[in-house]
Amino acid sequence: MNIFTEEYRMWRHASGPFYKSPDEARFVHRLRDVLVREEGETLWLASGTPRRWLETPEGISVERLITHFGPVSYSLKPTGQPGVLEAGIELPSQRPAAKAYLVARVPKGRIRAVAVNGKPWTRIDAQREAIELPPGSSLVRIEYR
Repeated sequence: MNIFTEEYRMWRHASGPFYKSPDEARFVHRLRDVLVREEGETLWLASGTPRRWLETPEGISVERLITHFGPVSYSLKPTGQPGVLEAGIELPSQRPAAKAYLVARVPKGRIRAVAVNGKPWTRIDAQREAIELPPGSSLVRIEYR
């Protein structure tokens, strides 16, 4: 059974899912926090994603997720080339965040080089594995080893 229940043993002879809306809502909020979160005037993308999500060919993708700043869309996935991830990002334009970061927890090793819209990019916080993003839409190429 794939639901978040409370006191399941009490209802084991009954049928149907016994869950409460607050339990299910907490799960949805936690998943959202993994994918996008606001911290004051800063927008964080993918700050809680596990490394293993970026090992799959599909990677992760978010479309028009509503934030305090407006809708955000992004994808982050391997390119098929060893040691390279690619991200397509569309930041909110309604009320742009003062700063926006993409956290790229590369599957193995550390970030070695980043290019944003085809140009070398140096605004990287290696400790947090975070890349500061320019406003608007971006294509980010992340090389790691």
